[in-house]
Amino acid sequence: MDNLTHTMFGAALTKTTLGRYSPLATPMIVVMANLPDLDFVTSLGGNQLNYLCHHRGITHSLFGILIIAALASTLVWLAECRWWSGQSPPQPFNLKRGPLLPILIGLLSHPALDALNTYGIRPWLPFDDRWYYGDLAFIVDPWLWLLFGGTFWILGENGKKSTIFAILMAAITMVIIYTVDRTPTVVRYVWPFALLLVILLQKTRVGVTRPRTTLATSASLVTLYLAGLFFLGEAAREASRNQISPLLKSTEQLGQSTKIPRAADPFQWRIVWETSDRILSQSYDLLNRKSYQKDPLRIPHIFERNLHHPNVQIGLKKEEAQIYKSFARHLYARIQPNGDFSFHDARYQLFPGTSWCSYTPSPAGQEQP
Repeated sequence: MDNLTHTMFGAALTKTTLGRYSPLATPMIVVMANLPDLDFVTSLGGNQLNYLCHHRGITHSLFGILIIAALASTLVWLAECRWWSGQSPPQPFNLKRGPLLPILIGLLSHPALDALNTYGIRPWLPFDDRWYYGDLAFIVDPWLWLLFGGTFWILGENGKKSTIFAILMAAITMVIIYTVDRTPTVVRYVWPFALLLVILLQKTRVGVTRPRTTLATSASLVTLYLAGLFFLGEAAREASRNQISPLLKSTEQLGQSTKIPRAADPFQWRIVWETSDRILSQSYDLLNRKSYQKDPLRIPHIFERNLHHPNVQIGLKKEEAQIYKSFARHLYARIQPNGDFSFHDARYQLFPGTSWCSYTPSPAGQEQP
């Protein structure tokens, strides 16, 4: 998920009892909710394969999180002991009260949210490098912003810092929603009224007088939203299967598939299927099942994977190609007339050209380190 989502979820966690576990618990929860994404440094001064190999890697795994939590909680506890100037000193380091639990929960929230989308996570690194995918939410989901940010604002008392934070988050979401072309029209119409509703609910002080009920309601709404995404995605997949199946060759069988949601629109999905030889992709609108002749993504898009081509077979034996293969969920190759080729992942690229996740093998003798 995007870091705005991680930040808002972390902020909502600070309004629970976790925010009172230690003097620095509140800021640390928000920081830890974003910290695993520090693996972006793997793309600095390196090549594209470094990023694809290491992003959502060890810092997103349970093993890595436990190591980070142990180190971070020790450093935070030492800092609190050294610089805390409140009326009562920090509690001795223990598992029941102190920075460890807030830091651990903040860190765990990151891969939990990342697991919702099609990019996936590898939770068992370094022992097992298999990817796991949720295929539920788009990487940027304004409705999750609303649920997490609304929970933060409504739940409990809000001081000056909380108010500034909430205004900043609301302003950022407004800028994104009204400047990004891909934002669905309905979101632009609904967003101001949604923010107004959150403000009015906060004014009722229901989150102060009934914090447990408020938190339970928020958790229920998030659960219902994700459950709705799951069932709508499955409905789109089955509808796509029914339309794609007649297009198969007699020797073909549908293999694995990916459900790719559209940002902020739970009724529109792109379904990617693969067979041993071809990629089949189609976008599907559950509210309007008519064909979309003007939109090339709405028409079933079918092309060869080309993985059995002799040049591609030789390329796949290279170490760098194996790295890319371990990342790609729907691997295919595009072959040029001169025999050159490039690898792509149908999750992110259907049409010719290069993208952030395409990979062109180096010429012989020039493999990337």
